[in-house]
Amino acid sequence: MLQKIRNNTQGIAAYFVAGILVIAMAAFGVGPLLDSIGGPPNAAEVNGTEIAEPTVAIEVQRQKQQLYQSGVSDISDDVLREEVLDRLIGAELLTQAAEELNLTVSKTVIDQQIVSNPAFAGIDGYDPNTFSMRIAQLGYTPQEFVDALSRDYTVQQYFTAVTNTSFLGNEQVAALVAIIEQNRSFEYGVIDAADTDGIVIDEATLEARYNENLERFLTEAQMTAQYVKLERAELAASVEVTDEDLQREFEVTQSNVDAQTLKLVAHILVTPKDDGSEAATIADIEAALSRGEDFAELALNYSDDFASAEIGGEIGQTDGTAFDPVFEDALDELAIGEVSGPVDTDFGTHFIKLLEIDSAEQLSFEDARDELEERIRNMEVDRIYAVELESLRDAAYQYGDLESLAEALELTLYDTSAFTLDSGEGMMANAELRATAFASDVREDGLISEVVEAEEGVAVVVAMQNFEPARVMSLDEVRDELVAELTAEAASQRAKALADTLVERAQSGATLEALFAEVGVEWLVARELTRSMVTVEPEINQAAFKLPINVSGEREYSAVTLPSGRVAVFGLIGVADGSYNPEEAAQLDMMMQFFDNMYAAAEAEALQEALFENAAIERR
Repeated sequence: MLQKIRNNTQGIAAYFVAGILVIAMAAFGVGPLLDSIGGPPNAAEVNGTEIAEPTVAIEVQRQKQQLYQSGVSDISDDVLREEVLDRLIGAELLTQAAEELNLTVSKTVIDQQIVSNPAFAGIDGYDPNTFSMRIAQLGYTPQEFVDALSRDYTVQQYFTAVTNTSFLGNEQVAALVAIIEQNRSFEYGVIDAADTDGIVIDEATLEARYNENLERFLTEAQMTAQYVKLERAELAASVEVTDEDLQREFEVTQSNVDAQTLKLVAHILVTPKDDGSEAATIADIEAALSRGEDFAELALNYSDDFASAEIGGEIGQTDGTAFDPVFEDALDELAIGEVSGPVDTDFGTHFIKLLEIDSAEQLSFEDARDELEERIRNMEVDRIYAVELESLRDAAYQYGDLESLAEALELTLYDTSAFTLDSGEGMMANAELRATAFASDVREDGLISEVVEAEEGVAVVVAMQNFEPARVMSLDEVRDELVAELTAEAASQRAKALADTLVERAQSGATLEALFAEVGVEWLVARELTRSMVTVEPEINQAAFKLPINVSGEREYSAVTLPSGRVAVFGLIGVADGSYNPEEAAQLDMMMQFFDNMYAAAEAEALQEALFENAAIERR
């Protein structure tokens, strides 16, 4: 059944991310905030449409919370607000562009998306009760949710139309294939840069490199901490379950079973209309039912409960309390398969059908014993955990140091290894706990933290033990690293000088094969190598495809320092451009799909830029 939910909500928010537009629905319950501050100013105006400040403020808070939970605590509200506002402006621009084209999405598509969404699924597929609960959590009424989803799909439709309709002609495809599928043949040898004999790094060179790279030697702030923890799992061992407890729970369970009867229900809902046309609809349904027409088909054609209409009007089970009392009273009068006459509730007029009755099965005491014991134990553990968790929260507020708190509550005091804001081990692998430890009240003021539920059933209070701020390591601390780095560079430069000499001699007529033999370098030949082949080392392959081509057709020689520091000497033998046959449909489709995907990102970025450039945007 449709559920009344508060009305003060916003619809969708669309985000431009890294040049690619990502559409995401976000519901903001801004009603109470608007009420409390009495008509706040707007944050921006986009082509005459206002973006409310509360919308920005709530989204900033949501983003801030996500960053905080991921371990980021040093967050600039001003910077984050500008990023959020940019995204909301982008969302509004795209929505306006879609509306200008009068794009729409059919009700059938929206209904199907809802029914097939796993978020709204119960045990046996789509569950109307789950749907109502989920959208209520988002702050939507059913109609608001449908409207938001429709806008979202309309925007996606527009975006897809722009990014997926770019095309390339055969000549453009051929030019791209010529480059991408090009193959090269070359001879080469690699001069190792391991010879460091005679290389000495003087102090001036060392100091210069150090001073040029101070940021590189900046350490992360780190700390060690102490913590206490309350673990729900450890409480289970202290709980004893007696036979009397089991018998008492069994009797309660059996009395509930005796009373519990679940009815599976379907309905057709007709909501009030401004023009009063619902009366005619109700009459049509009554007439159709009297003729024996199929209830599920009537629900699909007439019901205003769009979600249940797709599944024959089914709205789940009730134990007699799930629906409106008037609805439940009418249901009690029905036998399985019967349909009620019109039943009026606050939601509209219902035609109710009882689909089936499910009576719970009686179990013997022995069959139910293990389940009863587990249930009693879990309930008692939950009770104890809740009490002790509250005590821990009170103690975290009352005590000024963790040692006193641990002693008062008889908890073990644990020490952490060193951790940073971004990483830690053991309990400090939890990002939220690290962020809590680095928060100013704990790190700067020396207070113990509030309770943090590091994981389900584990509550932690943490206090700083030692803190080491970020600092630039001294030259002596990084001396060995820099000496090794500079020595390797000098060895690579020595190898490059040798390679340049070999290139000069090759250009003068000597063969690389003979030159390599002189200096003890292996002579190798690669033939018809493509960019994706792995028959040579990747860095050799990448360097080979960056070599200049001699347009005269003569062999071109080059020396290239590789990322590893080694130096490769190449003799480029030949280059053959890639080609494809446009008459072969499969090959053409593959190429077009590849290039379409490649250009989609560029189209998205261009769309973003065009919308912003052509819009009248006023930030406030």
